[in-house]
Amino acid sequence: MKFEGDISLDQELIKTIRGYSGYERTEWREKTDQRLREYMASQIQKIGSNFQNLSAHLQKFDNPDIARSIKRLIKQLKILIQSLHQPSYEKSSFFNLSEVNSGILTQLYEYESQIKHQVDILADEVSELENMDDVSDSGELINHLFDVVDNLNQSIMEREFLLAG
Repeated sequence: MKFEGDISLDQELIKTIRGYSGYERTEWREKTDQRLREYMASQIQKIGSNFQNLSAHLQKFDNPDIARSIKRLIKQLKILIQSLHQPSYEKSSFFNLSEVNSGILTQLYEYESQIKHQVDILADEVSELENMDDVSDSGELINHLFDVVDNLNQSIMEREFLLAG
């Protein structure tokens, strides 16, 4: 599968995530999985910190609905981080296979690319929310943030199911 500019999904991830080497070789699999999870968890943690800062920024608008929504988003991000730190597939046979089906590898790279893309979108949306001077339009943006977090959670779960076999 190719990414923008004819770069394959795995090459884009290798370029972005330090220590990510792909899953073709057995000796790389666990380290690559660990690097991906660490990278995504740290990115989501940064977004969570931005939400904490955003919460203080939004208090000046005195809107309790927005404050509650931000707190719910922060909780959902913490759950995502926890699932990345403690995946359900830790002892999966996937990591010891001598060869992995190319279709599974393609799916795996697609999920991981989706996860990275969704985390990037989330970071951009939080920045947009931070820069708002008027919260009257924030409801739609916050709903979109919930959608992105739900999609991110879904991609993480589908990736886990794939790795669990």
